[in-house]
Amino acid sequence: MSSPEAEPSKGSEPCPSGMALVEGGQPTEKQLKRWKEHYPTVSPPSEIAAFCLDLREATEADLSARGPELLNAWTGTKPLCLARGDCGPNPVVNIGGQKAESFCSSGGKRLPTLFEWLWAAGGGGEDRVYPWGSEPPSVTRLNGCDLSCGEVKRGDCDGREIKRGECDAEDLAELKGDDGYGMAAPVGSFPAGAGRWGHLDLAGNVSEYASAQGRKYLCGSDFGGSHSDVGMSLHGLACEGGAGASTYHAGVRCASDPAPSRR
Repeated sequence: MSSPEAEPSKGSEPCPSGMALVEGGQPTEKQLKRWKEHYPTVSPPSEIAAFCLDLREATEADLSARGPELLNAWTGTKPLCLARGDCGPNPVVNIGGQKAESFCSSGGKRLPTLFEWLWAAGGGGEDRVYPWGSEPPSVTRLNGCDLSCGEVKRGDCDGREIKRGECDAEDLAELKGDDGYGMAAPVGSFPAGAGRWGHLDLAGNVSEYASAQGRKYLCGSDFGGSHSDVGMSLHGLACEGGAGASTYHAGVRCASDPAPSRR
């Protein structure tokens, strides 16, 4: 059983419902240089083909709708909402790369490649600093590590650090103010942070899987700032790969190829 967003759209649309077309093109010289610097073990393509990408991160309701065939194949931890029966609009979270891959394939999709994800988040050849443009991140654009997140991080400090003023919650937070959510937000809660083609939550909320040459990457930061080496800027290190990429706060967004007759 597949979720509703996996059903093909009708008419002349190139992508299934719930997805939007990311236009292809040639990366700029600056993009290629940056990608080679930050991801030296994989070779960026000279051209990105058009592809379809989910407009939103996968939700708990999407997962529940996939049915027992997928869920029974998942070993280990499963979202608690499945046992409670209240899976809703919050993103699927804390899953490993193989589970993310199987979720996408069960709906006839796949994980985006590393460079597809970076291309979509950066607005293609526009080479945006953030999915929405060049304005700095704020609590109105994404669910990130805000002041309440800084308070949580402060709880890990010892007394000496606090006395020395090394654990101020405002300094530990990545965003000033309160974004309204202590943890993950329902997907699509921050329309002001939409990317060039309408994709939501490409920065913040939960980090998202991408793949390159058999390796999984986590991209886009998350609500808890748990990926310390990864920033929100697409002009910096936006994706983390290998053993250092914690699955904590990890979710998934799927991709697919456009309908062949409509590319």
